[in-house]
Amino acid sequence: MKRYRSVALSAIVLGAVLMNGAAAADRFTYSGTVVNERGEPVKDADVTVTHREVKGYGYIDDVKTDENGQFSIDRAEAMSGATPDMVKDEPIRVDVKHADYLPGRIGDLHQIDEDKLTTLKIELKDGRIFKGRVVDEKGKGVAGAMVSAEFEDDWDARKAKMSGDDGSFELRGLKDDDVALTAIVTDAKRPAQSGKMTIDKGTPTDNISLKVKPATLPPDTKVHELFGMKLIDVNEQIQQMFLLPAANGVMILDPGTDTKGLNVGTLQRGDSFWIVGEERIKNFDEFTKQLITELHHPPGDAKSYTCRVVYRFTRPDFSGTNTQQIRLTQKDLESLQALEH
Repeated sequence: MKRYRSVALSAIVLGAVLMNGAAAADRFTYSGTVVNERGEPVKDADVTVTHREVKGYGYIDDVKTDENGQFSIDRAEAMSGATPDMVKDEPIRVDVKHADYLPGRIGDLHQIDEDKLTTLKIELKDGRIFKGRVVDEKGKGVAGAMVSAEFEDDWDARKAKMSGDDGSFELRGLKDDDVALTAIVTDAKRPAQSGKMTIDKGTPTDNISLKVKPATLPPDTKVHELFGMKLIDVNEQIQQMFLLPAANGVMILDPGTDTKGLNVGTLQRGDSFWIVGEERIKNFDEFTKQLITELHHPPGDAKSYTCRVVYRFTRPDFSGTNTQQIRLTQKDLESLQALEH
């Protein structure tokens, strides 16, 4: 699964003790502490160490801080397969993310003395705090809505949480910039509702009322049923109604109860398939035809079929695309083939 990591701000690097164990040239060995502005340890911060590649960054390791804000990495080989010698001339970056703070970064560990690489100290800034309620057209609180703060020029700065039983929400660690605040109910067991508002830089954010309205399908929308799911084509109207990133593909209106067998992860309303194999698909018809074209038996398994699919998704902690190998049965294939007749 592809994961989007927040990156911003600088990191404070302090301390000086000698490294233990193998030399830095032999292993990726880093450790330290994450603190907030008051010097308090930050528990459960995501610490991601990456190395520069031609087309982006390769993962070295991804760990969380403990109750004392401490983290430790010690690997002979990066998650990407690289060794320390292979990336000795490339930047090695540390990104730290926590739901309640602005993210922190160390730009290149090669610029830090070796005897300080196990006493890194990274300070996370507080940032802005948004507090308010998600309410429906009658002013009643809406529970279970995913509230997201998104910045046009910095997608990685996004923060999101679910609203409480009374519709209340609180987002921390936000940039001091113009922001789009959205809310959407993605649980298929609840009525679909969505809303969006813009909050300008410097506007008070301690009593926000984020209004949502029913996401009612246009009368001509055709609902398809496949593999226990209810699916609809995505157009511009559906995109706006369900706060989707693009106006193409096939959106899940209801994942049903049997999608675990598809082996593509946990699906929810608003997820949308947009690639099958290596081909982008625009609608349900292209989706089913491309599945039939791409499906094949996995090695040593003549009873099931598989092929690559990519779907867009949005969750409180991640937002992006998920690439998986969908797994179907002979019965599933027959249901696809029946749609051609």
